[in-house]
Amino acid sequence: MLSQAQTSGYTSASRGRLDVYDFETLSSDTLIDGVSHFALSRDAKTLIYRSGNRVRVVRAGEKPKDNSSEPGRKSGWIDLARIELLVSPPAEWRQMYRGARRL
Repeated sequence: MLSQAQTSGYTSASRGRLDVYDFETLSSDTLIDGVSHFALSRDAKTLIYRSGNRVRVVRAGEKPKDNSSEPGRKSGWIDLARIELLVSPPAEWRQMYRGARRL
């Protein structure tokens, strides 16, 4: 698992802002400030965004209701410290050799 010191080089400026525009009332409103990256689900119902080193999932088009900074279902913040990535180097090398043969 990477420590905070190891991931400190991966921080990004969170200066972006997500706005929503209502075509019926011809008005816009700010949904989220401090966004560095975002993605919308295929059905356009869910939005995931990155703010600094944190990731949050919310309903698309709605302001986040829970302003808590604690990870959980209600707030939408994802606890990245719980994610583990297991890598098998022999399996990775086999895949790289198979991929290189296709080139």
